[in-house]
Amino acid sequence: MKYLKLTIIFALIFAIFYFEPITIGEAIKFSHLWKTLFVAIMALLIVINLPFVRTHERPKPYTLFAGYCYALYPLLMCFFIAQPFDGIFLTFQRLFYVLFIHYLVIRNYSNEQLTRFLLYSVIFVALSTLPFQLNLLTPLGKGYDLSILGVFEPGFVGVFQNAHSASLALSLCALLAILLFIQSKSKRLKISYVVLIIYLLFVLITTYARAGFAVFIMGLFCYGMLSRTFKKRIKFIIVASAVTLLLIYNLIDTNLLMNRVLGRTIYSQDTSVNIDRLGSGRLTFASAAIEIYIEATPLESLVGIGETELRNRMYRKTGMAVFAHNGFINEIVVNGLLGFLIMLFFLRNVFRDIQSIQEPALKMMGLSIYAGFLTFILFQGGEFPTTYLLLAPFILFAYAPQSNYKTS
Repeated sequence: MKYLKLTIIFALIFAIFYFEPITIGEAIKFSHLWKTLFVAIMALLIVINLPFVRTHERPKPYTLFAGYCYALYPLLMCFFIAQPFDGIFLTFQRLFYVLFIHYLVIRNYSNEQLTRFLLYSVIFVALSTLPFQLNLLTPLGKGYDLSILGVFEPGFVGVFQNAHSASLALSLCALLAILLFIQSKSKRLKISYVVLIIYLLFVLITTYARAGFAVFIMGLFCYGMLSRTFKKRIKFIIVASAVTLLLIYNLIDTNLLMNRVLGRTIYSQDTSVNIDRLGSGRLTFASAAIEIYIEATPLESLVGIGETELRNRMYRKTGMAVFAHNGFINEIVVNGLLGFLIMLFFLRNVFRDIQSIQEPALKMMGLSIYAGFLTFILFQGGEFPTTYLLLAPFILFAYAPQSNYKTS
C-alpha cells in the first residue's frame, strides 16, 4: 500500500511538471495555474490549522518571518514600477516555498520524516528522467540550444521547463545522494545510492548547463571542508570522479562537452581562455545591469525598476532582453536597495536555521546544499520555486520534534 501511494504521488507530480509549459487559452500557462492553486491551498491550510497550533511551546525558524518579508516586498514595489504585474508575479513565486515551509512548521514533522522527503525527492527526480532518456516521451520544455555548437538536438530538460531548472534539480539531487550515501550505514542502500549518483551525474552533464556543474562542485567542496574525516571523504570523491569521467568519456561527446564548458561555438573556435566567453557573456550582462542601477533615479535605486523594465534597458545596452545572470545584481536592480537588503536578511536567516541543527551530519548536509544554492544565485539567478523546496527540511531540522535520526 505504501509503494502504491508513492507511485500515485510520483505519477501526479510528474504529470503536473510535464504539462507546465502548456498554455491554456491565449495567455495562461499551466505552470502559473497550478502554482497559484498550490499557494492558495497552502494559505488555506495554514489559516485553518493556526488556531490549533500551540506556538508558544516551541520556537519558529528564523527563516519564516524573513521569508514573508522577502516574498511580500515585491507587492509594495507594485506602486512604484511601470509594470505592477512583475511584483505580483514575483510575490506568488516566493510565497510558493515560504508557505510550504510555514505549513511544515505547523505540521511539526520529525527529522526522520523530513529526511525521507529529501530521499523521495532524489528518487523522483531520477525516475522522472527515465521516460526521456529511453525516448518514450518528448519534453515540452526547452533544453539548452546546442545548434551554436554544431548539434541540432537540445540538451536534456526532462519534466523541467528549461535547462537551468533541470540542472539545478539534478545537481542538488546528485549532491544529496552523495551525502546520504556517506551517512548511510546500510550496504544495500549504499549500492542504491551509488547507482543514483552515477545516473544523476550522467543526466546532469547532458543538460550542458554549467551553473548546475558549479552547484554540484561547490556543494561537494563545502562538505569536504566541513568534514572532520576529510581523508575518508576525499577517497570517495576520487572514486566517484573516476567513475563519472569514465562514463563521460564512453557515453557522451567529450568534444561537445568541452566546447560548452569553454564557451566555444561553431562561430568561434578560439582556443584562448576568455573569462567572459567562459561565462556565456555573464560578465557583460552583469556589468550592463550595474550600469543600469547607477543610471537609475534615486527612487528607482531604492525600490527597483521591475523585471520587465530591466529587460527593456538591457536590450538597449546589450541588444538582448535578458536579466543580469547574477541573482544578487538582479535583485538590487529589479527590487532596489531595499529588496536587496531583504534578500540578504532572508539568506542570513536561512543560514542561521541550518547552523542551529544539532545533528552534525544533517548540519553538514544542510550547509553543503545551502552553498550550492548560493553558487546558483551567484552564477545564474532566477526564481525556481519547486527546486527551492529542497531547502525546507534543512530550515526545519533544528525545530523538529526530537527523534532518532537514522542514516540508514
